[in-house]
Amino acid sequence: MTINRSLCNQFANIFGGQSMIVNDTCQVVMYRQIPLKIQGRIADFILSFEAVFSFGKLDQHGRALNIGAVGLLPKEVDPFLSSLKRNQITVSVLSEQWLFSRPSVHTTYFQSVENPFVFARKVKEALQTLTVKRLRVPKVDGNSPLCNSFGKIIGGPSTIINQTCSVRLYRNLPARIQGRKAQFPFMFPAVFFSKEDPKEGFINIGLIGVLQSEVNPFVSSLRHNGILVGVLTNHWLFNRPKIHYIRIQSTQPPLLFAQGVRKALHTLKFQQFISF
Repeated sequence: MTINRSLCNQFANIFGGQSMIVNDTCQVVMYRQIPLKIQGRIADFILSFEAVFSFGKLDQHGRALNIGAVGLLPKEVDPFLSSLKRNQITVSVLSEQWLFSRPSVHTTYFQSVENPFVFARKVKEALQTLTVKRLRVPKVDGNSPLCNSFGKIIGGPSTIINQTCSVRLYRNLPARIQGRKAQFPFMFPAVFFSKEDPKEGFINIGLIGVLQSEVNPFVSSLRHNGILVGVLTNHWLFNRPKIHYIRIQSTQPPLLFAQGVRKALHTLKFQQFISF
């Protein structure tokens, strides 16, 4: 069954967010506003405490593949995961996000095949266990010459979201989770952020999904260009092909970071990116 706007809006309303339909999937992107520093710099990026919920096409029984991700503080991990497991939502992975971050941030990725509204209500229950419960909708602040140049170098549209320069792309590659088509925008993300700390300077971070054969040349290129490769994980269970997610960070000037990212992107086998 094709996803329509009304269905997607109802799903988003459960979380109190805004919906978008991309690639036949409904997606809700929100974040938790929690102070964070990475490498000593203010880094309250949306990506740091992002909360993403999405579902694909419904089958004849009204079920769909549902996937989600939420950034957690260490003390929130056990109660949040316990709530998900109690409601029979599969927790696929829990990983630390950034090197040299204060506080430490863990992201949990989870999945299920069921009615999207049932999934949403279960996740909403788990969200009530968090110490900071409120999820916020990202605020678009416009653009700037520096942010515009940042996006042009990387190769995608840029915007300032929550006072942070953001470039959000995804790779439209065929993938399946639990035997179901899973071309969700954040299955193959290519998202990069840059923010200036008035006292310490810039901090840049990014997240990209790559195929297994692309990992070594991509990581080697990043390191050659002075970009720190932090966490390398596989977010989903029962997925084909195998997808690896690489988190990167640096304290370089934004345009130097963007140039290093652009060179690394050229090592990928499939270099076509789509904006969302």
